[in-house]
Amino acid sequence: RTDLCLDVVGHCSKTGPESWNKSLSLMRAEKVQQMLETVLPDAGRRTRAEGRGSTENVVGIGTDDERDVLDRRVELVIVNCS
Repeated sequence: RTDLCLDVVGHCSKTGPESWNKSLSLMRAEKVQQMLETVLPDAGRRTRAEGRGSTENVVGIGTDDERDVLDRRVELVIVNCS
């Protein structure tokens, strides 16, 4: 038992319009959240999916190749449950 939860945060590269990137990053986060729920049934109540688009890129060059792979990620952030 713990009072900690997870924010499942999706990201993407700069390729494409930001409105699409925001949707894509959310879809990534939701997929990981679903995968967690299959292994940890309590995960649905203790996780929140969020998409941040390309606002927090690591590489940020927008070449749409393997150099942008770090920008296409999902992060798990431990947070207090609210």
